Amino acid sequence: MKAKRKQAGTLLLAGALCLALLGGCASGGQAETVEGGSGENTENAEQLQTILATDLGVKSDMELNFPCLGLAVEVSESLGQRMDSGEILCQGSESTGDDGIDYAFLWWDVIPEENRGAAFTLDDAGQDALEKWFLSLERVGTIGVFRTELTGELDVLTGGSAHMKLGESADGAYQYYLSIREGADESAAEELRQTALNNVTITDMAPFSGGSAFDEPQADVSSLGQFTTETIAGETVTQDIFQGRKLTLVNLFTTWCTPCVQEIPDLEALSQAMADQGVQVVGVVLDAVDSSGRRDGEAVEKARLLQERTGAAYPFLIPDETNWNGRLAGITSVPETFFVDENGNIVGNTYVGSRDLETWTEIVETELAALEGAA
Repeated sequence: MKAKRKQAGTLLLAGALCLALLGGCASGGQAETVEGGSGENTENAEQLQTILATDLGVKSDMELNFPCLGLAVEVSESLGQRMDSGEILCQGSESTGDDGIDYAFLWWDVIPEENRGAAFTLDDAGQDALEKWFLSLERVGTIGVFRTELTGELDVLTGGSAHMKLGESADGAYQYYLSIREGADESAAEELRQTALNNVTITDMAPFSGGSAFDEPQADVSSLGQFTTETIAGETVTQDIFQGRKLTLVNLFTTWCTPCVQEIPDLEALSQAMADQGVQVVGVVLDAVDSSGRRDGEAVEKARLLQERTGAAYPFLIPDETNWNGRLAGITSVPETFFVDENGNIVGNTYVGSRDLETWTEIVETELAALEGAA
């Protein structure tokens, strides 16, 4: 049986939220709910711990171009307006294995009118409410790519019953389909059909290197190189941060990603427990800069509050101008974690999704042993 890295996952696209309950950033256990914080920051802290339904989905101005899938989608104007208004939710789902992509598709659901202004806290009650909210959505349809041998399972995989083949890969290993659910909102279904017929481009699939099927192919970066950046507290940091440590766990996250927030206390515990073995943890706040590379002051402040409330003593860094020699470019799923040695060279494996302290400890011990064995 093929080992699955991700199953029924969600998509992170320039701000689309990656949710633990959907498995896209699968949490390796229940993280302790973060509490506390100073009184003067109560209002901002409460905002930090809240997810708005309007923030969950893909927006019409996001580039839906996925080289590893050989698929690009430009939503129609009318469908895009309904996505932007919070009437229709668009996200992504995928399954990948050791031998590549099994399937990946974008899905569109109608949000019932009474649920369009919902907000959710990041505690257990909020997660329960969020799960119920997702169950209330009404599937319209999907556009995606599937291994040819899986096309007989489209009803189960997509939730649709009417399927239109849009094309196939050059080698015939994959097929592209529009799937519409029986009884779906008629106007939304027609808008999705027009999008599929007029605004879908199928190209050769770029090599898949693991991680998310929606990721952009990344440059072959072996080292983070020389850089100068700052922590969220304004302290200058260079590549020297790695010196004197055998192994650094680099955790890429955003302030609004639920699994990212939940695993920070475990990463702090890991940092404290393994310091004597020459291991440290460094966080990188991806949303601390916008798509143009400009610093986002609001996100930096949220990260500062998050660090305070979680009690994390390890540094939270702002991406530098080089995106760490290109290593941070094309990240579409968070949290993502990789390792570097004392010289800033990238070593070991990359891990997508959050994990608990026990799992991270096992992973770090394995990566540390491999590094020491290669020395």
